[in-house]
Amino acid sequence: MTTIEMSAPTSIETTALGRLDREGRLLNAVFKGPTTKSGRFGFRGDVALKFQTQLADEKRPPEFSMEQVLTVAQQGESTIPILVGYIHSFAYLNVLAEVLDGCSPLTAPILSFATTSTCWRNTVSPSRHHLLRPALR
Repeated sequence: MTTIEMSAPTSIETTALGRLDREGRLLNAVFKGPTTKSGRFGFRGDVALKFQTQLADEKRPPEFSMEQVLTVAQQGESTIPILVGYIHSFAYLNVLAEVLDGCSPLTAPILSFATTSTCWRNTVSPSRHHLLRPALR
């Protein structure tokens, strides 16, 4: 006879995403739940970076956010191993680092790669892409 081990499903509160969820930063979730791998929690949606001022009990959308986020977090770990998303401006990188402080081991090469990719996609017109090509190699 075989024994099937049953473990409690992974909760967002036991992952590095728990703080972001408590702060109300995980928005527009396409997916927010345990993955098929035991102990792993996934999120697909937006992460609010700066909130608008709220008056009384009204709910307002964020002033700006990181969109199209795809991330996973392991149960019991305090950091997010990977975070992929889209931000509209380089000015938001400092705010992103503040929001993720303590839950993401961001390093300069990762930010540099993201910055280059963002620059290439958002600020280079098709007629001038040949000017930046040597700088990106």
